[in-house]
Amino acid sequence: MAAPDNDPALVDAIKTVLRTCKEALDQKNKFLHAKCDAWDQLKARDRKGARRTLLNLMFDADPAVRRMATDLFDSRSDASAEELKRMLLALESDLGPSPTNAGLAKLLIDESLAPELADRVLALGRARTTPTDVRGVIAAWWEDFERGYEVTTSLAAESSPDALAAAAHGYAHHFKGHEAEACAFWGRHVAADDEKLRQIAVGHLSGAEAANHTGDTESDWYVRGYRGGPSDHGTEADWCPLEIDGLLSTIEKDLTSDVIFKTYLDALGSIATHLMSTDEQKKRSIAILKQAVEKAAPESRRRALKVLVWWIPAELSYANRFAKDAILGSDVTWLHENIKGYREEAKARAERWATLKKTLEEEKKTP
Repeated sequence: MAAPDNDPALVDAIKTVLRTCKEALDQKNKFLHAKCDAWDQLKARDRKGARRTLLNLMFDADPAVRRMATDLFDSRSDASAEELKRMLLALESDLGPSPTNAGLAKLLIDESLAPELADRVLALGRARTTPTDVRGVIAAWWEDFERGYEVTTSLAAESSPDALAAAAHGYAHHFKGHEAEACAFWGRHVAADDEKLRQIAVGHLSGAEAANHTGDTESDWYVRGYRGGPSDHGTEADWCPLEIDGLLSTIEKDLTSDVIFKTYLDALGSIATHLMSTDEQKKRSIAILKQAVEKAAPESRRRALKVLVWWIPAELSYANRFAKDAILGSDVTWLHENIKGYREEAKARAERWATLKKTLEEEKKTP
């Protein structure tokens, strides 16, 4: 913080945060998001002309200072070539355990990078010595699709669950043009021992949880959004039909578990209502859900019933059969209390699919 060209007022404000927000800074999961007046005031202040200081502070020895500098830097896609070089150098200098590097990577790849800088980011993304959270951000969010796809395939070639989970998000972002490869990758991991990897693979494959969610393992920084995959596209290739059949078989085998994997049940609801699922896949999904309602362990019975009615409100009549069931009775009451909202969501979902179907039909007519 002693660089001679730093803004003294900004440096003083950051020192005040370090001094008065110690509790927030010490809590990994509430890093600078816990209530702290000094931090709130710093975020609200006009930071015009402070970019040089913030870039300097990205190299500070204190990770809390680096985190604040990254959070406060507002590039708005107008960073100069020199600023981008310094941001990349800061990232390359911060590849140990850090609450900053994943957020800094996202800040950097949101910019339009010159080829030589983009190649350095690519090298970081492919290197196994780069923290997986940084590589995951690059794979899942970089709009340089050619290089970002290279990062995704490098992650997919590894064996660690964290790398494979990062690749699963990367394939959603780089789905278009790599549909069969992405489908096969997700399909291989729908029964993974690692729960996070299994959840991401099932979510993207089925559309039950299609959002990319990447974060920093050393802090609470994260970014989330929809990037592609079966929920965002509509052709038959996009739907991964063979892998969906395999997923349904995997779920059927899981019905005897003490607790059925939550995302499996959510996937059944998605498949039962998805535009691209076949009639047979829809029927099979509903049948598996009802089998879970009737025969699974108590916790899974309850979840399966709620999933069924949330995705298909007309199945409330089926749920009524369990109004006096010792385990499901209270859930049936709850479903009646919330059915209006379920019907509204189902209607909106149907309208979205109808719009997509019309768009696809029009695309087929276009030479």
